[in-house]
Order: sequence, then structure tokens, then C-alpha cells
Amino acid sequence: DPCLEALHAVGQAPHGLGPGFGVLSAGQQRIVDGDLPAGEILDGVVGGRLVVLGRSRDRARHAFGQDAALADPIAQVGLPRVGLLCHAMAALAVDLQRRGDSRLFQGLVILDAVLRRDQRVVLRVDVLIDCDLDTYPKPTGTMQAAITGARVVDPETRLDQVLNIGITGTEISVITAKAINGKEQIDAAGLVAAPGFIDLHAHGQDPYSEKVSIFDGRTTQMDLEGGALPVPEYYNAKAGASLSNYGVSVSHASARLLLMDGVDAQGSPMMTHALERAASTGNQWSINLATDEELDKIDDLVRQGVDDGGIGIGVMVGYYPDARSEGVARMARVAAEKGSFLTTHPRFLSNLAPSGLLGQEEFIAIALAYDVPLLLHHVPTNALSETQTALDMIDAANANGAKILGEAFPYVKGSTFMGTEILSPGWQERTGMDYSDLIWVETGETLTEETFNKYRAERPDGFFVMAHIKEKDMLAAVLHPDIIIASDGMPLVDADGQSLPFEAPFGAGLGHPRSAGTFG
Repeated sequence: DPCLEALHAVGQAPHGLGPGFGVLSAGQQRIVDGDLPAGEILDGVVGGRLVVLGRSRDRARHAFGQDAALADPIAQVGLPRVGLLCHAMAALAVDLQRRGDSRLFQGLVILDAVLRRDQRVVLRVDVLIDCDLDTYPKPTGTMQAAITGARVVDPETRLDQVLNIGITGTEISVITAKAINGKEQIDAAGLVAAPGFIDLHAHGQDPYSEKVSIFDGRTTQMDLEGGALPVPEYYNAKAGASLSNYGVSVSHASARLLLMDGVDAQGSPMMTHALERAASTGNQWSINLATDEELDKIDDLVRQGVDDGGIGIGVMVGYYPDARSEGVARMARVAAEKGSFLTTHPRFLSNLAPSGLLGQEEFIAIALAYDVPLLLHHVPTNALSETQTALDMIDAANANGAKILGEAFPYVKGSTFMGTEILSPGWQERTGMDYSDLIWVETGETLTEETFNKYRAERPDGFFVMAHIKEKDMLAAVLHPDIIIASDGMPLVDADGQSLPFEAPFGAGLGHPRSAGTFG
């Protein structure tokens, strides 16, 4: 195999490649002159051509020293040839070419130029090797469907090409540049084909909202912020009915709801209208300080929720900001005890003290103190104009050993229910918003002081949209490497604020556009 011979020769070159690179040939993965386990190497074959991928820029520096200033060494891969995308191999190939050493990589093609910037060599190359291997994986039987002409994007392997996809049974059987046929031909020209998106923050768990979200590319829809309690009731409601993958955290808020208002959330409070039922008891869960006895009971309920399959512990204390700090810290202790993690909507959506940044600091502190992973929901929603400082704080905590992931949606408007503490007296001064920045979902009307007071009193469970995030803060968050995209999608409702049946047509649902368009 001339490809493997060339790769072995590279591995034995004077400069060396440092630890580990991988080869996939004829369906067999091998590690060539390397010491990394196979699971840490990205390999694949596309259209019958060899692909070798490497992740680590440090690996390139190991081979070539700190002077190998690699700047975006991965350019677009042109089929039918396939890119050799390992940073170190790209740098080595350029180095060999510059020295006139042509005995390796016969058929080598290098795209783009070797640029000089500030007297340093900056490499921006695409190294291609023209090796004909057997197409892998091979189709088995007649393909049920052939998706042709799609822009195929796989973030893990950095694949981004117009290709054809063959489906046999319930699995992808081939991804290739060659023409393919199936019982069903799907022309995907101008469209993107990608692995399904994972949304960790989707409140719209009803069938209609889930259907709309699937058309946004979200094949996994989890509510790790609001959560559920009892957890089994959520899973029972979703089993056999959900079109997507699903999951839920243990709802700390629902434990408070049960103990302080006597309202059983019966799973997800967003699905069962538990907050609407709590209005008759004055929403004590959102304003009361828990007693010592209640804190003990909350701990037991949450422990049971984790044992029942809750994915993390959701502490949306932003909706009950006067809660005892001890109760919040207890959730970190339970997470550590159970080998779980915390997710949070922190306290204080505010630019004024106590600020949203302070609310984030609370959870970073307890995550570090108890050594538990933390998911911070919608960072710019709470941090507002202090978003960059919030991002810097996440970076600093992770550099000191924390395991913190942030989250944001790509919109400058948010949405929640009308009875939220966010709109308690003084909200204009804290958030910088006014009545004209609020929209009532069911009618699309912009609120006035009169309608604001009406809906707060009569429909605290109804949803509204608010303009409170600056574009620069949203962009700073979504472009940060430790911030993931999540929709925070609210349930889509009809003009009476009720859930829609699954059969309702697209466009019938009312709500924030993030419920339908965050990922697509």
C-alpha cells in the first residue's frame, strides 16, 4: 500500500511526528509510530480515499518546536482527493517540500501558500495524498435512500464537503463523492446534512414543540434547567411518544413547589402546568425561605431523583433568588455524593448590585469548593453588560481545575413566564428594559403599564418575550470555546396559551423564535 509506506516513512523522518497519529485503511485502524490510544485519534475514509486527522496543535509543536507557528493549517479538502489534516504532518510535508525532498508523498499536492508574517513562517496548507483505497464503509444490500448533493458537515472530523449519503436500513451505509442510487432519491442540493444537534435546554417538551424542534435539526432535546420531579413520571410521559432523544435533570424548583405549595409537578412542571396550579397558593416556592426541615426533605427528594435517572441537578434559583445559600450549597454536596453535576439559572438578572455576575460567582465558587461539574445556563441573559467578565471568570475557574461549561442562545431577546421575579418592582432599573421591550406571546402585543399589570395579576403562567441582551454580549458568548448553543426553547402555544396538538401545522405555534430556529 503506497499510502501506508509513505506514512511509515514520514513517521521515521528526522523531525518525527511526536506522539501518535492514526491510519484507517481498508477498514482497519492502526497506530503508526505513535503511543496514543486509538480512541484519541480521529480517522475516517470518505469516497474511497484515506483521511488522517490529528487534534493537537501541541503535537505539531512537539515535532517542530515553538517556531512552527501554525495558523489555521486546515483548508478546504478537495475531493476526490482527501486531506491529510494532521497539523504536524502538514507542517512536515511543507518542510520537506521546501528542502526539495521529494522521495516521500508521491502525488503530494499543497494548496495555498507559505506566508511570512513578522519574520515568522506561518503555514496555511492543505496536504493531499492521492491514495486509492477501497470505499469504506461498504453498502450492504439495496440502499433504502440516497441523499445526493448535500453539504455534509461533521464538526468532530472537520468534514465539510458536498457529498452523497446512502442509507441502508436505519444506518448510514456510505458517504461518498461517487454517484449512488437508492429506492428513494433525495436531492439535497443547497442543504446541509449533519449529525443531529443536542439541545441541553429545551423546555418545549410537548409533542408539537418537539416536532418543530426536530425541523431545527435537534434530535436530542433535554431540559437540564427546569428538570422534573418525580423523574420517572417525565420518562413515562416521553416513552413511546417522543420522536427525539430526551432526558431531564432533577428539578430543585419542583422539590420546593411540592413542599411549599403542596403542588406535585408530576414530572416536568413545564409539561404539567404546575406553575399555573401554584398560582392559587401564591407561588410560595418562589418567595419562601426553606426551613431546616424542608432543606432536609429537599435533599432526600433530589437524591431520589438522581437515583431515578435524573441527568444532573437543575437549580434554577434565578426564579427564587431569596432562597437560602445553604440550600444551594447542599445541592453541590448531593451532586458530589452522587457523582452527578449541577446546572443553574443563577440569581439576579440585573446590571445593578446584586448583579447577574454575582449570581454566577456563587455557582462557580461552590463548583470549585465541592469539585462538581457545572453547566451555567444562558450566560448573557443574566450577566447582561458584564458578559465578557462572566466569560473571563469561567476561563479563570477552569484554569484552576473547575469543570464549567456555559451556554447561550443566538438571540438578543429572551422569554419566560409573566409571574417571574425578574419583573418584580425595580425591574426597569435592574435590566434597562421598559414596558415597550416586552411582548405578550399570545397576541403579539407590545405591553403597556396597564397590560403589564393585568397579565402579571391574571396570567402569571403566560409567556412573554423581552429585549434585554446587547448583540455584542450575545456574540461574545456564542463565539466562546466553552459556551455551547442551547435554545432555552419555551413551549409553543395557541392564542389561549394552551399546548398545541401534534397534528397542528407548522407556524401555528406562538412563542419565541428560538423554539424553532436556534440551530438551523
